[in-house]
Amino acid sequence: MVAGTLAGLFLLPASAGSTVSVDPEVAKLAKSAESARGLRLLKPLNVRRIDRGALAVFVKRELRSDATLGPDYEDAYRLLGVIDQRANLRQLMTDVLGDQVLGAYDDRRKELLLIRTKGAEATPNTIVHEIVHAVQDQHFDLRSRRFRPGPHNSDAEAAALAVVEGDATEAGFRDLKERGTGAALA
Repeated sequence: MVAGTLAGLFLLPASAGSTVSVDPEVAKLAKSAESARGLRLLKPLNVRRIDRGALAVFVKRELRSDATLGPDYEDAYRLLGVIDQRANLRQLMTDVLGDQVLGAYDDRRKELLLIRTKGAEATPNTIVHEIVHAVQDQHFDLRSRRFRPGPHNSDAEAAALAVVEGDATEAGFRDLKERGTGAALA
């Protein structure tokens, strides 16, 4: 890293079969994410390409501690008719996200996870969104108490999640606008 700019992004040997190499597409998108968010990555971002199964395991682990999927929210969704009376909200979200997520930022390992398949790949906008989470984490520590309220405080957790996701979504919209209609349609 030179003068606050990103020098390179690497695939790290974090799991069997990974190799170390520069990922130029992600490095280019990192510059877009930094510009859209208005903050720079403070250090290089580890990028790991994983298969669908590994990403599903990550999603399941992350959702295990999500208070917004607890009994109170589950009851509210049932009363609103959003989910079936017999549905398990946490399992439903695990199944849906495990099949649909193409990228994620792991704030424990401090790495960008991107799906490695022969078919679906993470879109540039998805990658920008997840890189913004890395920027947020490097500047504001997403594992700090302000973003991880104590147990039995699902409202505070939902509010923190809204700030983090809203910021990344807004930066993604700014990036799409900057890259133009073609990027949005792609």
